[in-house]
Amino acid sequence: MLGSITAACLVLSAAAAAFSPDTAPRPTLVLVADAPISFAGRGFAPRERVTVRLSWNGVALKRQVVATGLGTFRVRFAGASRTECEPAVGVATGSAGSRASSRKIRIPPACGIAQQD
Repeated sequence: MLGSITAACLVLSAAAAAFSPDTAPRPTLVLVADAPISFAGRGFAPRERVTVRLSWNGVALKRQVVATGLGTFRVRFAGASRTECEPAVGVATGSAGSRASSRKIRIPPACGIAQQD
């Protein structure tokens, strides 16, 4: 009986360690669509207010969203679309201090821009 109690305590301790703040996922921001430009975020604090800024084609736009209870969100910039030849940078900053960025700045050779070494 004592052995099973000890084993149960070890399992509970391991489970608690797995969900400790030290192992929380880092915030990430990913460009998920080009038309309209859309981002998905994860790893933010539950219900954290997040401001997402987009720099694209000489324009700066911003949207505010609230992360879900799991710390995820999606944001669309209606009217903003890009081709693969246009760089775009997104930055998400949360009210609890979370921060992530997504940079789509590599321009493929098909765009007609010669890369310099």
